[in-house]
Amino acid sequence: MGRAEEIERLENMIKSLEVSIKKRENSSHPEKYVNCLAGDRYMLAKHRIALAELKGGLEAGDLESRLRGRPVQPVFRRTDSFNLKPRK
Repeated sequence: MGRAEEIERLENMIKSLEVSIKKRENSSHPEKYVNCLAGDRYMLAKHRIALAELKGGLEAGDLESRLRGRPVQPVFRRTDSFNLKPRK
């Protein structure tokens, strides 16, 4: 996934979380959603932080130095033997 796609994905996730929070707050029984609202607000805060870090790193040109750990590389495995019984 490219950087532009990641930014777009984070922005879409933030929009959907905001809609979810607003919908639950305006429901006829908001007390039912106390735990959901807390979880949504937590995730919204974390997504906003991640989006700010990503945009800041791209603008400053030092995105790689802001990452913690090594970037994950895709691993491709052969899937032709997944449904076989184990050898004895």
